[in-house]
Amino acid sequence: TWPADPMAQLHAWVREGADCVLGDPRGCDMANAAVELAESDHPARHVIEEFKNAHRHRLAQLCRDAGIAKAALLADTLWLLLEGVRVSIQSVGVEGPCAHFISIAEAVIAAFATEPANGTTAGLPDNAPVIPLKNHPPLPATR
Repeated sequence: TWPADPMAQLHAWVREGADCVLGDPRGCDMANAAVELAESDHPARHVIEEFKNAHRHRLAQLCRDAGIAKAALLADTLWLLLEGVRVSIQSVGVEGPCAHFISIAEAVIAAFATEPANGTTAGLPDNAPVIPLKNHPPLPATR
């Protein structure tokens, strides 16, 4: 739908994500399968990773097509938001935080859409170095 309007497609992606979550509150089949795989080198992990990465890359391309300056960062933000909704609905139901998925996602898109392409505003540039979670420095201890 809306082949000439990538921004409308991006908003449609949000609505499709919400419909998908509400249509099957048991979560993502791929993520659920990945959790059950004890072996880190299980062949199914490769299939799951390819599927998830392909979907994520399509979302990033859609963000670029919509003219988002930090397209990769927006794509990852929306991706993590949707993945979180899939988990949240299982633990606290549709009336929990996931009830706000569409409004949160729309606000995030709006924030990214208004940021200039020159990268002069606060935040990470689209080409910011990625710090793998496993390499992230630990948080200081609190008392």
